[in-house]
Amino acid sequence: MELIDLAKDFGPLVGIVLFFIWRDWRREEGLVERVKHLEEFNTEVLTEMVKTNAACIATNTATVATNTEQLRLMTQLMSRRREKNDGS
Repeated sequence: MELIDLAKDFGPLVGIVLFFIWRDWRREEGLVERVKHLEEFNTEVLTEMVKTNAACIATNTATVATNTEQLRLMTQLMSRRREKNDGS
């Protein structure tokens, strides 16, 4: 008889507590899946993008250095040409 009285008194409260525990557990599982997906995206996609962009930036830096050197040489040649024309 005592067990039935306990169930009558605390049954609904225990049910509500168990419901909230179950609901929060399910929500937590969904959040864990989201975090896993984001971590996989970071490690797979973003890491590859960073590698690709780093290589592209290195290539662009080398190209700019080459172009800068070419412009410096062209400026020297043009200056010599002007000096030669002015001296003639």
